[in-house]
Amino acid sequence: MLFARQSIDVRVLRFPRQRGFFGHWTRAVTVEPYQNVDGCSVAKPSPNGALVDSTADVLSHELIETITDPDGDAWWITNDLDLFFAEIGDVCQNATFDYAVSNLPGRNYEIQPEYSNQAHACVYTPPK
Repeated sequence: MLFARQSIDVRVLRFPRQRGFFGHWTRAVTVEPYQNVDGCSVAKPSPNGALVDSTADVLSHELIETITDPDGDAWWITNDLDLFFAEIGDVCQNATFDYAVSNLPGRNYEIQPEYSNQAHACVYTPPK
């Protein structure tokens, strides 16, 4: 994982003109730009402050995509115009970054749910 500090402009060679992306992964490497900026930050107030929860939100999103598709060629959504060419982390992301608070081993975080094939839904914890 590569975390960029504030004021660092991160660009991905695959998308050299794209600015303001929230995260990107390729070949098991994730790039995490500074998250506590308008348009990337979780809704405020959040349990750990906007920087921590925004970084955790994008990190979990990119980590799920890295785990489920380490080579970046496993699958894309192609049967839904709203999610066309989206990846698994994009399915449960919302435009306002306003998510429920999740308790992960004794600590609360505001992070997006992730899609579960088993539950056929966006979940915060694995189905039992």
